[in-house]
Amino acid sequence: MDSRITPAEAAMLMPYPHLDRLNAAERAEVLTARARALRAAVILAAITGAFQALGRGFAAMQRRNRTAEELSQLSDRALADIGIARGNIYEIAARPFPQAANDVAGTRHAA
Repeated sequence: MDSRITPAEAAMLMPYPHLDRLNAAERAEVLTARARALRAAVILAAITGAFQALGRGFAAMQRRNRTAEELSQLSDRALADIGIARGNIYEIAARPFPQAANDVAGTRHAA
């Protein structure tokens, strides 16, 4: 065994059944280290999820703005043809886009 690795650290590399070979202090050290590693993983997942949600929100905002801009460029006649009043453009743009029934995980398949 590498002399730079403590018995508790070596036990961390092994599955839980080997904990019974350690004394109480080493067992506590191993369990504490595992708990800290799990806590760090959970915190990282939460932070990653928050940034992903922020990115999705930013992308949705860009889609709304792009939709409103494109609708604003249409003439009143063209808007009337599709049933939109010019004053309702931003309300229409803010509505969620319907997802295709065969759209699974963002990939569309032929029906």
